Amino acid sequence: MDGGAAGSRMLALKQQPMRSHDFTPLFRLVHMIKDVELCLGATTVRFESFERALADMREAERLGHADDDFAAVVESVEQRTGTRLAQ
Repeated sequence: MDGGAAGSRMLALKQQPMRSHDFTPLFRLVHMIKDVELCLGATTVRFESFERALADMREAERLGHADDDFAAVVESVEQRTGTRLAQ
Protein backbone atom coordinates (compact mmCIF):
# COMPACT_ATOMS: atom_id res chain seq x y z
CA MET A 1 0.00 0.00 0.00
CA ASP A 2 2.95 2.34 0.57
CA GLY A 3 3.57 2.75 -3.15
CA GLY A 4 -0.04 3.37 -4.17
CA ALA A 5 -2.62 6.06 -3.60
CA ALA A 6 -3.20 4.80 -0.05
CA GLY A 7 0.41 5.57 0.92
CA SER A 8 0.50 8.32 3.51
CA ARG A 9 2.33 9.53 6.58
CA MET A 10 -0.46 8.08 8.73
CA LEU A 11 -0.06 4.66 7.10
CA ALA A 12 3.68 4.80 7.74
CA LEU A 13 3.06 5.82 11.36
CA LYS A 14 0.37 3.24 12.20
CA GLN A 15 1.16 0.13 10.17
CA GLN A 16 3.72 -1.42 12.51
CA PRO A 17 1.84 -0.66 15.76
CA MET A 18 -1.27 -2.22 14.22
CA ARG A 19 0.67 -5.30 13.08
CA SER A 20 2.25 -5.77 16.50
CA HIS A 21 -0.91 -4.78 18.40
CA ASP A 22 0.98 -2.02 20.21
CA PHE A 23 -1.69 0.49 21.13
CA THR A 24 0.44 2.89 23.14
CA PRO A 25 -1.67 6.03 22.86
CA LEU A 26 -0.64 8.83 20.56
CA PHE A 27 -4.29 9.75 19.88
CA ARG A 28 -6.82 7.94 22.03
CA LEU A 29 -9.61 5.95 20.44
CA VAL A 30 -12.24 7.74 22.52
CA HIS A 31 -11.12 11.07 21.00
CA MET A 32 -11.20 9.64 17.47
CA ILE A 33 -14.75 8.41 18.06
CA LYS A 34 -15.75 11.91 19.18
CA ASP A 35 -14.19 13.46 16.08
CA VAL A 36 -15.83 11.00 13.68
CA GLU A 37 -19.20 11.53 15.38
CA LEU A 38 -18.80 15.30 15.01
CA CYS A 39 -17.96 14.94 11.31
CA LEU A 40 -20.93 12.66 10.67
CA GLY A 41 -23.22 14.97 12.61
CA ALA A 42 -22.14 18.01 10.61
CA THR A 43 -23.59 16.74 7.34
CA THR A 44 -26.83 15.35 5.99
CA VAL A 45 -24.91 13.25 3.44
CA ARG A 46 -24.58 9.59 4.35
CA PHE A 47 -21.01 8.26 4.38
CA GLU A 48 -21.23 4.48 4.71
CA SER A 49 -17.47 4.03 5.00
CA PHE A 50 -17.34 6.45 7.95
CA GLU A 51 -20.32 4.70 9.52
CA ARG A 52 -18.56 1.32 9.18
CA ALA A 53 -15.36 2.78 10.63
CA LEU A 54 -17.30 4.31 13.53
CA ALA A 55 -18.99 0.97 14.24
CA ASP A 56 -15.58 -0.72 14.33
CA MET A 57 -14.23 2.01 16.63
CA ARG A 58 -17.19 1.67 19.00
CA GLU A 59 -16.64 -2.09 19.08
CA ALA A 60 -12.96 -1.57 19.91
CA GLU A 61 -14.07 0.80 22.67
CA ARG A 62 -16.47 -1.87 23.96
CA LEU A 63 -13.56 -4.34 23.95
CA GLY A 64 -11.74 -2.07 26.40
CA HIS A 65 -9.58 0.07 24.10
CA ALA A 66 -11.10 3.52 24.74
CA ASP A 67 -7.89 4.91 26.20
CA ASP A 68 -5.60 3.09 23.77
CA ASP A 69 -4.42 4.54 20.49
CA PHE A 70 -7.04 4.58 17.75
CA ALA A 71 -4.97 1.91 15.97
CA ALA A 72 -6.73 -0.48 18.37
CA VAL A 73 -9.61 -0.44 15.90
CA VAL A 74 -7.72 -3.31 14.26
CA GLU A 75 -8.90 -5.52 17.15
CA SER A 76 -12.57 -5.10 16.24
CA VAL A 77 -11.88 -5.47 12.51
CA GLU A 78 -9.98 -8.69 13.15
CA GLN A 79 -12.82 -9.97 15.31
CA ARG A 80 -15.48 -9.02 12.76
CA THR A 81 -13.61 -10.59 9.83
CA GLY A 82 -12.21 -13.61 11.67
CA THR A 83 -8.65 -12.79 10.61
CA ARG A 84 -5.49 -11.66 12.36
CA LEU A 85 -3.21 -9.01 10.87
CA ALA A 86 0.18 -10.55 10.18
CA GLN A 87 3.29 -8.99 11.63
